[in-house]
Amino acid sequence: IQPGHDVTALLPSEHGGVAGVRARRRDGTEVELHGAVVLATSGYDWSPEYMETYSKTPADELASIAPTSLTGDGIALATAAGGHLVVMPPQEVACAIGYRVASPTEEDPGCRTAYECMLPHAFIVDAAGKRFADDAFFRTISTAVIGDRDERGKSRHRPFYLVFDEQHHRRYGLGTTPPGGAYPDGLVEHASTLAELAVKLGIDADGLVGTAERFNAFALSGVDPDHGRGSNAVSRRYGDPSHRPNPNLGTVAEPPFHAVRLYTLSAATGAAGIATGLHGVVLSAEGKPVQGLYAVGSCASYTPTCGVGYNSGYSLSRALTFGYLAARHAATHIQ
Repeated sequence: IQPGHDVTALLPSEHGGVAGVRARRRDGTEVELHGAVVLATSGYDWSPEYMETYSKTPADELASIAPTSLTGDGIALATAAGGHLVVMPPQEVACAIGYRVASPTEEDPGCRTAYECMLPHAFIVDAAGKRFADDAFFRTISTAVIGDRDERGKSRHRPFYLVFDEQHHRRYGLGTTPPGGAYPDGLVEHASTLAELAVKLGIDADGLVGTAERFNAFALSGVDPDHGRGSNAVSRRYGDPSHRPNPNLGTVAEPPFHAVRLYTLSAATGAAGIATGLHGVVLSAEGKPVQGLYAVGSCASYTPTCGVGYNSGYSLSRALTFGYLAARHAATHIQ
């Protein structure tokens, strides 16, 4: 194992394919390492170019729970060596909903998942002050934000916000902030009325006030006919089981009112991945193997094996499985 080697290029084989890597050490010297290459570089969460191109996320909206070192190195290396990319619709990619708490560093990307959106006394709105999906279920929110686009290709729902009241603050808190505690500076906007809160956020005040009035009537009845909040089994499990009549529905009516800017959070599973065949061998656009080159984990396309949804642990189990298969194949087939 040789840490501190920045791979800058793949070495071509005399007979086609890949025969090793060129790398730069920490002291600036370059070395060539020969043998089969297994790309295990994960996603491209912090590449503005790839996120804009494949995930339809603007550069100023980048947010991820993955390390900031994930900039799509595997994709760049594979395509330069003749590998092909598989691109799936970005709205079908599994991603979370969350907020930024700090500037990203290698150790902490500065983003947190907003599980609080599943709790009562909260809803999510866009710049029009309107709800636009089941805002207690992350998948419907991310699908709408990424997939619902205008004629110019721009998302209809960015920016979007979690709006909640003092009941939510007093009972649930936010992230590491305990119930009733003080939120970190700059994270949450506060106002004595929803109209004032809308002005602070720069969103439509009449839209937000009207949304709250309609939402509160649904909360009292326990049924949301507009978007089905509180009908999803996963959301109900992460709601407040003590709240009646619905663990996800509670009025947003008690001042002061609060709001936090939300983002779609990537999780190292992007819309584009390297096409692979048996044993994780990288494939060309014609479907032919690029000899000596493998891709495993989240830098490889996961569309053929994703199924109807995403389960926690999927990325790691896939990386372990294909990492083993690729290593075993390289050890027995590559000279």
